[in-house]
Amino acid sequence: MSYLANAIQGLLGDKKMTAADLARAAELTEAQISRLRTATKVRASDEDLIAIAKGFGGSAKTHAQLLYARLNDDLSGPGAQFISITLKLSIPNKTAQAVPPSRPLPPGLQSDIDTIIQQLPDNRTAREMVHSIARLCRGESLTPA
Repeated sequence: MSYLANAIQGLLGDKKMTAADLARAAELTEAQISRLRTATKVRASDEDLIAIAKGFGGSAKTHAQLLYARLNDDLSGPGAQFISITLKLSIPNKTAQAVPPSRPLPPGLQSDIDTIIQQLPDNRTAREMVHSIARLCRGESLTPA
């Protein structure tokens, strides 16, 4: 599954919407939404991203999440490992950041995590596994709604 597909799926769950609800709200066809939710190589146009963001309520934050996902899907090929894309969601005078662990990780575990981080840009399977682990940690389902 692509980053964009995961983002759309997550937003559908957050907003308690179905794909059909999104298609109507975004003024896109259900087939267009389905392709974006299931395909690994379909690239959403700028117009589609704007429509989907509007379908989810039109916030700048939602549009940024969708754009971030599409940019990560585009990040491949030679040199991709040298590029990093960051999503900064502003909260009054603060930027959303990863929360560091409250205590140091055991060295072996830290080494494993460092290895995974190095593999993420070029290894779609590793990215999908990390997404699955994160969904489980958040108490979300691994199966599509």
